[in-house]
Amino acid sequence: MLRYCGQRWGTRIVGKAANAAEAASATGLTNSQAELLKGEGAFLLTPAGALIARYFQAATADQYDLSFTANFIAQSRLRARHGPPQLLAT
Repeated sequence: MLRYCGQRWGTRIVGKAANAAEAASATGLTNSQAELLKGEGAFLLTPAGALIARYFQAATADQYDLSFTANFIAQSRLRARHGPPQLLAT
């Protein structure tokens, strides 16, 4: 999911990092302080080109939930571009 967000939307979502070097690599920022995050559900969001990371809390989710959500977002964006599906008379 994290790679998907980075490639699809140009956004990085980072959880607790082991140290400052890992935090800098993951967020793309030299002083993100991702190594200081505590507990599950604490993340930093870094949009492409941003100079700061935004902190947010999120519930933990399993792989199925993440996959389902990513698919739902992709389908929603597709419908927004092409409009709702057309119903055909039978």
